[in-house]
Amino acid sequence: MSLCSFEGESRRHYDYRALEIKNRAAVPIGGGNYVFTRRVGGVFEVICAGETDNLWGLFTSSLWHRAKLEYGATTPFVRANPDKNSRRLESEDIIRKYRPPMNEDMADTGNA
Repeated sequence: MSLCSFEGESRRHYDYRALEIKNRAAVPIGGGNYVFTRRVGGVFEVICAGETDNLWGLFTSSLWHRAKLEYGATTPFVRANPDKNSRRLESEDIIRKYRPPMNEDMADTGNA
């Protein structure tokens, strides 16, 4: 399991773990935050960030599939967090800093 720290616009750091989604037991079922990335020049580029009540459900929905096919996402990172308000604030902080292209496209089409 590999850890990666993502800094928000607030300069707060959030530690996420890389997820091996082929290992069903590794995917948390509860709520949490997620960051979909791809490697560019040896660093992770944030493609999409958000929060959900069910991390497992996130990977059975079309969101991860779309991130891979349309945006080239290769590595999902997750951070378990049962507190919905805390998840929302964290997600907004990361989105403001990285301006992930998938989030911006979803906002433009009203699907955020």
